[in-house]
Amino acid sequence: LREFGFGSSMGGFSSVFGRGGRQGNFSGMGGNPFFHNAGQGSCRQGARQAEKGKDIEYELPLTLNEIIHGTKKTITISQGGNARAIEVTIPKGLTQGKKIRLPGKGELSPTGGSAGNLYIRSGLIPSPDYAVEGNDILLFRQILLSQALLGDTLEILTPDGMALKIKLPAGTKHKAKMRIFGKGIPFMKGGGAGDLYIIIDINMPKDLTTSQKDLIRQLKKTGL
Repeated sequence: LREFGFGSSMGGFSSVFGRGGRQGNFSGMGGNPFFHNAGQGSCRQGARQAEKGKDIEYELPLTLNEIIHGTKKTITISQGGNARAIEVTIPKGLTQGKKIRLPGKGELSPTGGSAGNLYIRSGLIPSPDYAVEGNDILLFRQILLSQALLGDTLEILTPDGMALKIKLPAGTKHKAKMRIFGKGIPFMKGGGAGDLYIIIDINMPKDLTTSQKDLIRQLKKTGL
């Protein structure tokens, strides 16, 4: 081999490939900038693919009865430029402004990642008979002046359709509140429900008949 210029230890050959089986700069290709940059580009591409789609918020108008009992609704949203129908289960007690989350029902990802979330926000359709404060329900009830003075028994209908009789005490004042426990809107967590308040509105007559005026004058003489 010396005659051909390789030397006894093949030094020229080993200087390229390394000694003792080592691969020098080719080991793992870690010293090659081409492979290093290619790996970084692959990571960046993966990060783009993992981009999540945008969330969607949808306001759903609900009646008071639907908020009390819960319901199912079918809504239509735009997802990826296409209209999509989604059935939504509304739990009891989803009062105005509260939200529920539907994972993966939002906008599609532009880079192939997971879809965003869909948030359903409750909106209360106004009721002609009731008002809502949190989980409490307000019922406005008009009574006569004589009922306020002498007392009476009132019949009311709760929002869930239950007929109740309540005792109106004598001497009830205008705008007085009568509380019925647990007849409001159910709480979403922890059980129980808000209360129902009957707000008394005393009807003060503007025009009195002659006989009514005479009676009021007689009452006036008694110190009433």
